[in-house]
Order: sequence, then structure tokens, then C-alpha cells
Amino acid sequence: MPTRAGVKALARYARAGVRVRLFTNSFAASDVPLVHSGYAHRRKPLLRRGVEIWEYAPDAETHRPGSELFAHRLRGIAPFSRNKLHAKVFAVDRSRIFIGSFNFDPRSMRLNTELGIVLEAPHLAEVITESFEHFVPERAWRVDLTESGALRWTRPGEAPRLREPGTTFGARLALAIAQRLPIEWML
Repeated sequence: MPTRAGVKALARYARAGVRVRLFTNSFAASDVPLVHSGYAHRRKPLLRRGVEIWEYAPDAETHRPGSELFAHRLRGIAPFSRNKLHAKVFAVDRSRIFIGSFNFDPRSMRLNTELGIVLEAPHLAEVITESFEHFVPERAWRVDLTESGALRWTRPGEAPRLREPGTTFGARLALAIAQRLPIEWML
């Protein structure tokens, strides 16, 4: 969940010609919808500034050939009943990686005790970078903007969506209200 300063920093990289790609949980994969609201209103500013956004589709594994063999394992049990991302990993310049518990959000920066390590690991950085060519597109919705500036979610083999996947009218209403509350520092 990037803050306003995080959006500006990522935008600077994108303007400088750096390809910035984010892979995060979709609302459908989020275990804390309120935290998702803190990220959701940053999507348009990020996209307008050239940042690519991919949101994990929790049903992705069950749509893959042969996945019926593992479907029982993917359902999980509460509170792990939905597939979601939890890793905090990134690669820089195909040479360095970050791995840690740090969420890159205001709560992790100010309240929680979080940590991470940066490693010179070209092979691992390459694997992470290459995952955006095959692994991520098969398991995520690509979020982009329509010509009119609306958000659009696309995924191979599916029609584009103009409503956030995994949401009901009530969830979208709650997200819209939560995005306007002054609670970002708590998320």
C-alpha cells in the first residue's frame, strides 16, 4: 500500500525509464478488505504515471489444467480460506532482491516491528523478474485504465471487467467510503 510519497517515488522511477511492476493482492484475495481500501485509491495515480499493476486472482490455480488434483488443498480453512499473497519480495536491476516481513505501508513504517534483507543475488533477481512474463499473467488480473480513465481488470481467456473482481455492490460501497476516511496511518 504505497502512500502519497510512495506513489511519487515509483512515478519518478517510471518517468526515468525504469519498468515498475507491482504484484499485490486483489480485493478477492485480500484477508483485510479495509487495508485494500488504502491501496485501491492509489491505483489510478500509479497507472497514470506508468506503473504496471497486477492483482492476484485467488482462483487462478483452480483454472489451470490439472488443478482439480490440488483443489482441496487450495481451499484451506479459516482464516486461510482464500488464496492470497503474503511474500514481501522485490528485485532491482536483475541483480538485487529484497525479502522480508515489511509491508511497505504506513503501519509497517511507524508501528510494527518489521524487517527485511537486501541480497546481491542475480540468479534469484532474474527468476523474480522473469516471473512477470509467465507466472504472474497466468495468476493475476492486469489492472489498467480505459480511454475514459476508468479502471479495467483483464486476464487471459476472460472478458475485461470494469468492476473490481470479487466484489459485491456492498463491498464496493464500503471500499469507496473507507478510501475517504482519514485512516491511512492505521492501515
